[in-house]
Amino acid sequence: MTYRPPIPPDLLMLLPPYFKAIKDFAALMETENIELEKFEAYLWQVRDNFYIQTCDGPTLQYHESLLGIKPLQNDTLDFRRIRILNRYNNKPPLTLPVLKERLNILIGVGSYIVDIAYADYNLTLTITSGSYGVIDELIYMLVFMLPAHLTFIIIQNIQIDVTDNIYTADGATSAMQYVII
Repeated sequence: MTYRPPIPPDLLMLLPPYFKAIKDFAALMETENIELEKFEAYLWQVRDNFYIQTCDGPTLQYHESLLGIKPLQNDTLDFRRIRILNRYNNKPPLTLPVLKERLNILIGVGSYIVDIAYADYNLTLTITSGSYGVIDELIYMLVFMLPAHLTFIIIQNIQIDVTDNIYTADGATSAMQYVII
């Protein structure tokens, strides 16, 4: 949320002195003050909704519908905001500094390693973020931004300290390979 003025409105102070003594005007101005506070809160909400970083849930939902995003049940408002900003800022052509800037926003500074094999046209991205939904948004961003002749490999390393039994599994699909170690 943004800055709100600390002084509530007092319409009675704006009236000439001879109206202040009349009880009906005092009651009317008190009622109008309440309505004015509500109106001012609505105006601040409209102002907040101009910006993705401060908008409310329904406004986020509107932007998601414009971009064709179907939010998942577990998505937080902050992640939904990051995803919308990421989609609005996806503008090819992609350069390595632009990719790193987008990764800093999406994953976090120092949470990834980019390795490019120029001769093989491969981009390997190793990430250490375990945030919910990040991989899906990362794949969307890379498919949209990377040139068609580049292949990309995403490796997600998550370190979990467990003092109980650990069960491991692996599986493969035609498009992605998941290995749980």
